Amino acid sequence: ERMFAAAHSCRRWLLEGFMYRFHPQMVEAQQLVIGGAIGRVVHIHSRFTGYGRDSQNPRYWADSGGGALMDLGCYCVNLSRLFAGEPQQVQARAHIENGVDLTIAGTMVLAGNATAAFFCSFESEGSYGAEIIGTTGKLMIPHPWLPPASPAELILTRDGKSETIRVDAPSPRFGHFALEIEHFCECIRENRPPQFPPATDAERDSRGNMRAIELLLSAARLNP
Repeated sequence: ERMFAAAHSCRRWLLEGFMYRFHPQMVEAQQLVIGGAIGRVVHIHSRFTGYGRDSQNPRYWADSGGGALMDLGCYCVNLSRLFAGEPQQVQARAHIENGVDLTIAGTMVLAGNATAAFFCSFESEGSYGAEIIGTTGKLMIPHPWLPPASPAELILTRDGKSETIRVDAPSPRFGHFALEIEHFCECIRENRPPQFPPATDAERDSRGNMRAIELLLSAARLNP
């Protein structure tokens, strides 16, 4: 909130670094879901875990917005909202030390009564993935956050049969990071607000994500 307020007061653009949104695989996944490939979305499951950094890293500082949810789980929350809308109800449990969530698992009831479950942690072996389950099929995204340099893969399953959809990796050296930076540079040059593909106002999306995170953190503190 304060960062966007400062950006507005200085007449500058601000973009949250959700680089995964700029990878072509995410655009393809959106098109599949919007196009009805899996029917109505009923559930989303996602995870993003890995061992933490040095204990002096700001990600472990409560007064600096540290914690697994803010660092890793924010991607899971963002993806859930991307495919199923804003949360109406949330629940969460966390392992909290020194005011910082090191591990947190949460559930959300999203628009249209779709549900989402996520898990993120600084305390476990790396694990990544997302699955979107619908009334007529499901879509698995094996590497939603940091896809490989080679073509990314989406796995679409319908009627018990799976199809692998390969999506070419971005051509720039740093992939979706570069696409994100290129977009932001264009926005600065053309003086227009940043957007997450396809045509999603980035500020509105980030504000919505932070509201969801705050609800989840409040729920986790009530159920440590």
